[in-house]
Amino acid sequence: MEAIRVWINRAFLLAVGFSGLVVVAIGFANLFASTTNGYGLYSTPTRSPDPSAGIFGAVIVAMLAVLPSMIAGSKGLDRVGWWMYGVWVFPIALVHALVVKPTVEAQDADAEAEGRVRCKFCAEYIRPEAVVCRWCGNDVAASRTPVAQ
Repeated sequence: MEAIRVWINRAFLLAVGFSGLVVVAIGFANLFASTTNGYGLYSTPTRSPDPSAGIFGAVIVAMLAVLPSMIAGSKGLDRVGWWMYGVWVFPIALVHALVVKPTVEAQDADAEAEGRVRCKFCAEYIRPEAVVCRWCGNDVAASRTPVAQ
């Protein structure tokens, strides 16, 4: 069930990211099409558009989209999909990345990085110096064997 949920999330993020890239491409096409008439011939517009403004905007959007990507990546989620999501709808992606729960693998990696060990009875993470497991209440100190020197 978890694998299906992960694949649905990835498909959604890729679809949102792809549609965001299409919108950016259409924006660039409209920017450059405004300097030509319908036949591809250059006409004299009343006000010359600045092509660098569209490129600058696209760079800013791409840079802002890194924020939700980094936040979601720190929670064990797909960074590329979240970057595309941030390109398309940055404010929603940022809030979503802040409230989404980290994956079990990311929680396990954090616990192991903090030096925690698994309880032999309930498999929850506890401190290595714990005498009693805070989750199941079993005596973990008695189950440890002293290391012979």
